[in-house]
Amino acid sequence: MNTQCVSTRFSVPRDTDGQVLSIESVGEVSAADRSYVRRKLTSLAETLPGPPHLRVRLTANGSSAEPRSRVVQANLSIDGWQIARTQVAESGIRQATYLTAWRLEEQLKRAADPYGVRAWPESPCRHRPEPIWVRPSDRYIVRRKSVQLMRSDPVAAAWAMDTMDYDFHLFVNADTGEDSVVYRVGPTGYRLASLYSATMPATGGCIPWTVNVHPIPTLTLPQAVDRLNETDLPFRFFKDAESGRGNVLYHRLDGHYALLTPAD
Repeated sequence: MNTQCVSTRFSVPRDTDGQVLSIESVGEVSAADRSYVRRKLTSLAETLPGPPHLRVRLTANGSSAEPRSRVVQANLSIDGWQIARTQVAESGIRQATYLTAWRLEEQLKRAADPYGVRAWPESPCRHRPEPIWVRPSDRYIVRRKSVQLMRSDPVAAAWAMDTMDYDFHLFVNADTGEDSVVYRVGPTGYRLASLYSATMPATGGCIPWTVNVHPIPTLTLPQAVDRLNETDLPFRFFKDAESGRGNVLYHRLDGHYALLTPAD
């Protein structure tokens, strides 16, 4: 097993309050649904080595008659370290919770196998949440997040993306020293884009890589917003005209934008 992958598996320690599970809800979530979520996911957490902790966020968007209007997000920590994360959308909280338990078990299998390849295209059971449609002229950047980027090889970055259930993962490529992003797209499902180079990863392992060969644009933030508005893409990776660093502008579930930037 690649020790570098193992060393980058975890993010910052997260304090838990001694509970196996904590629930936060947004919108109209019934007490009966909250009770079902607690029973279902607590029974899963109690099968894990410990101490495990699940932070669960339940979101009710609009009418329950709308498809995928209920979202369950679960963040799993073991012994204070975040191990896996998943988001599932369904027409009801209970259906989404059932799929969340299944997805977490899949995430744990992926976490135990740094060189494993996640299925592509994704399973129909994935039930990924879809952003609410907002007219491009009405979209705003409602969140700016500055993060200390993980420095790793692309295999470890792909692993982190998979276990955290992200659409992309921004990191510093240890092979080249560049700000880079790995994301799921194309014939194989794993694509690498870097600020300057367009070469295959030096430590590719058995991941079926493709590499973005198009130059990464240097943009101001308003220009990046315009570029993303012009496409149906979920995010835009660009070189910030002011800082020279790789930034990612991406769609939030509320239909607006968030900006991810490297911390100094």
